[in-house]
Amino acid sequence: GGNVHVVYGMPGSTGYEGVITYRGKTGSAWGAPEALSETSLDAYSCGLGIDGAGVIHLAYVKGELFGDMSLNYNRMEGGTWSAAQALSTFPDDRSYYLGLVGETGGDGVHIAFKRYHESMGDIYYLKAEGGTFEEPYRVTETAELDEGTPAIALAADGTVHIAFTENLSDAPNGVIYLATRREIMTP
Repeated sequence: GGNVHVVYGMPGSTGYEGVITYRGKTGSAWGAPEALSETSLDAYSCGLGIDGAGVIHLAYVKGELFGDMSLNYNRMEGGTWSAAQALSTFPDDRSYYLGLVGETGGDGVHIAFKRYHESMGDIYYLKAEGGTFEEPYRVTETAELDEGTPAIALAADGTVHIAFTENLSDAPNGVIYLATRREIMTP
């Protein structure tokens, strides 16, 4: 076999925290587990992807309390993980409502995530090239309708597609939406 990259949660220093942990496999040999988030903080679910340059991208949320979380990012190049980079200091980002995809043509990543506004939330979009992120773009501005988990994909022509549900306007049924954005991708 080829290379395999896995990220999962492990108990932290008190046995309750969720620690983002990485293991890689080259051929038939698994490497040792490597903690990527602090063992004293909670880290929730994550998005993992690889781009055309072979860079592995990881986004997740961490913090001390459920209502005080922020979105974070790490990247692995040449077998070494970068230090965690805070993508926001907004206290209510949630990675278990997150989608991530690497560009096939270069060193880039696209992330869609939900950010809460009081008890409801909106969908946001982030783009990075070479580890440098643009400002978040707010895809929806209808927090009272409580959008759900975003999925993100890239078309061959560089169009970003973000699909998500909107949960409350037609309750108890949800509505599925698709947002598109044309991006200039790395050749």
